[in-house]
Amino acid sequence: MITLKRVSDKTILGPEPAHPWEASAVFNCAAIYDNGLVHMIYRATDIASSGKEGKFISRLGYAASMSCFTGENRISGLPIPMI
Repeated sequence: MITLKRVSDKTILGPEPAHPWEASAVFNCAAIYDNGLVHMIYRATDIASSGKEGKFISRLGYAASMSCFTGENRISGLPIPMI
């Protein structure tokens, strides 16, 4: 059995108001480290789960960072709608 320890109270990814498709929430990040970058695929939405703002749509996003703990060098790719 392995024991995991949280290294920071900060989130690695959070909503990004500058990108309307991920302005409300970011979930379910999966990450790999390759060639000096942390590559992350995640699910995001533009509206709250209550649906008060309209139809709830999830999209897949991509982010890459040299250090996922600082949030520097975040690159968001094209959103991919999930069906």
